[in-house]
Amino acid sequence: MVERQIGYPVTAIRTRQLATADLRDFDVLLLPDPGFGGTYGSVLGDRGTRRIRDWVRAGGTVVGLGAGATAFLADELTGLLSTTREDEAAEDSDGDNGDSGDGSTSGRIFETEDEYLHSLHPEDTTPPATQGVLLKAGLDPDHWLAAGRDRTVNALVSGSSIFKPLKLDAGNNVAVFLGPDEVVASGFAWEGSTAQLAYKPLLMEERHGRGLAIGFTADPNFRAYMDGLNILFMNAIFRGPAHAGAAVTE
Repeated sequence: MVERQIGYPVTAIRTRQLATADLRDFDVLLLPDPGFGGTYGSVLGDRGTRRIRDWVRAGGTVVGLGAGATAFLADELTGLLSTTREDEAAEDSDGDNGDSGDGSTSGRIFETEDEYLHSLHPEDTTPPATQGVLLKAGLDPDHWLAAGRDRTVNALVSGSSIFKPLKLDAGNNVAVFLGPDEVVASGFAWEGSTAQLAYKPLLMEERHGRGLAIGFTADPNFRAYMDGLNILFMNAIFRGPAHAGAAVTE
């Protein structure tokens, strides 16, 4: 997308080579979403993960494109985005079968056979997946990543990954999904998904040392036809290094 639509040269590198590659001549590292092909952590290992983290702290700008890449930046070892993936939100109930601490569990009354049968299913804490829906997100007009865009953008969201917003003392939530009644721009999403996605981040930015970590929780370049997010993506690539120092490695 960067080469064909923007006309700017890029250097492609295999993920496994990042563990040993000399990154001193680069100031931006783009991490595409790994999809179902594994995780960055499993390929890079601890050494490669720490190397990317140290490169960012020395002045590099890393951009995660999608939930899988952003999850890698938020991993405990990577430690570049102070967020985590959320479990499915659930209403509190009087009988949750939780451990009381003395080896027993809290009691539960089944009023119908359906309630009993439902209780037999293993609990799935993953939020309901969305199967490709356009969602609206509001932008922080005062942040440099949002420069040149209107107050809202549309993003194509798939999967079940929902991230917690960054705290004010950690970083910036530059693009945040709108409220549950207005977040869907087009398509279908389960009510539980839209309720939990509301006011959660689409785009985050966090400073570490002299460098920056930027995370898109949904791929801004999905199949290269989501042109509405191009400006945010280009801001990350070209404005990011201007807000960070020159990257060096030991």
